[in-house]
Amino acid sequence: MFVCVIAPIVEEFFFRGFIFGALRQMRIVVAGRELGTWVAAIITGILFGLAHTGSASAQYLVPLGFLGFVLCLVRWRTRSLYPCMALHSINNSLALGIGQLHWNAAEIIGLVVASLLVIGSLTLPLSGRGVAIPGLRPAP
Repeated sequence: MFVCVIAPIVEEFFFRGFIFGALRQMRIVVAGRELGTWVAAIITGILFGLAHTGSASAQYLVPLGFLGFVLCLVRWRTRSLYPCMALHSINNSLALGIGQLHWNAAEIIGLVVASLLVIGSLTLPLSGRGVAIPGLRPAP
């Protein structure tokens, strides 16, 4: 529950919603091109990887940083945290099911589906009109 549901929700709100959202406000122009979003994604990805220092082996920190960077791009392009939460949950479900629990494919698929259903049931009600949660709904 924690690895596949709670962590993806909380980490997406914090990293892609808060940190990436705040860093995207930087105005960095190089050769006439706005690079603030890219720099924000790189910094957020690095911070995301470093945040897993205590819970992941050192060999996974760079891939986790890259995942954090990619999730920033997903957040930027979709203007939503939902795809990020889903991808994050799928990643964690695969890592847990394959890497630690050594489950078969059916068990892992069950974990992925159950995790996504729980995330949806917990977060979708928050997306209704009048509920202001930074990073959850697209900006106007």
